[in-house]
Amino acid sequence: MSRQRVRRQTGASLMTALIFLIVMAMLSVTLANVTTLEERMAGNTRDRDIALQAAEAALRDAEQRLSKPAFRATGFPAFIATNENSAAFWEDCFRPPALPPCNTTYEPVQKLPTLGPGAVSAQPRFVIERKPNVGTTEIYRVTARAVGGDEDTIVVLQTELGVTP
Repeated sequence: MSRQRVRRQTGASLMTALIFLIVMAMLSVTLANVTTLEERMAGNTRDRDIALQAAEAALRDAEQRLSKPAFRATGFPAFIATNENSAAFWEDCFRPPALPPCNTTYEPVQKLPTLGPGAVSAQPRFVIERKPNVGTTEIYRVTARAVGGDEDTIVVLQTELGVTP
C-alpha cells in the first residue's frame, strides 16, 4: 500500500513551496527598494532643513546688524522693483560675476560648521537692499541664500525689516 501512495504523489507541495519562495523574494526586493527610497528622501529633507536653518541664521544676523546705526550708515543698494523676485534671479545674483544688488554680500558673524554631521557645505550669504522709508521707519529687504550639506541643496529666504532710528 505504501508503494501506491508514493506513486500517486505529483510534487504539488514542491511547486507550492517554490511559488511561495518566488513571491517572498519579490516582496523582499520591493521592500529593499522602498527602504532605500525612503532613506534618500529622509536625507534630502534633512539636508534641506540644514539649508533652511542656515538661511534663517543669516536673516537673524542681518537683523542684528541693522539694529546698529553705524552699520546702517554704511549704505546699501537701493531696492529696484523691477528685479525679479524669483529663485532663478537670486541664484544668478549670488553667482560670480555678481549682479546688483549682490555685488555686496555679507556672511553671518557667527560661522556655521562646515565639517561633521549637520554641517553646511558653504557659509550662508545675504544681501541688504534699502527700500523707501515709511514715515520715519527705514525699510530694508534682506535676501539670504544658504546651502545644506550638499551644494545642490539651496534655500533662498527674504524678509523685510523696519528700523525706527
